Amino acid sequence: MTFVNADRCALFLCLISPFYLFGQTSSQPPLPTDATTLMSEAHEKNGLNSADVKPWHIRARYTVMSQDGKPQDAGVYEEWWFAPNKYKRSYTSPRFKQVDYATGSGLFREGSQDWAGDDEVLVRSRLIEPLPDLTALKEFTLERKSEMAGPTKLD
Repeated sequence: MTFVNADRCALFLCLISPFYLFGQTSSQPPLPTDATTLMSEAHEKNGLNSADVKPWHIRARYTVMSQDGKPQDAGVYEEWWFAPNKYKRSYTSPRFKQVDYATGSGLFREGSQDWAGDDEVLVRSRLIEPLPDLTALKEFTLERKSEMAGPTKLD
């Protein structure tokens, strides 16, 4: 095959492939209309807690604000997760330093021997599980409401 024919073949593939991709139909089921069901499904799919999740790593900087909106503490949260009993989690801030190693045969801790405080636990839960678990919220109800944002209707 000459270079001209190879170039034409490559050009043809580049031009035809978008039509192939856009021509496929989605096999996704329709979204539920009930707000609670929709939120429960979103909770299951958005986060790093499901049973079939593959190993992952996350690193995030955080700032804890006081009630009056001033920075109270800032730090870095980092986690390497392999399984529910195999992970490494670290918190590093001026007031709290801790690294937990779960190996499958035990939990080992470096740094502060106290359990992480509410601020640190909240940092982790907001990163790992960004949507609330509705089954844990006893007095929480969802209502569907429509709002106009300029010419766009939002549910």
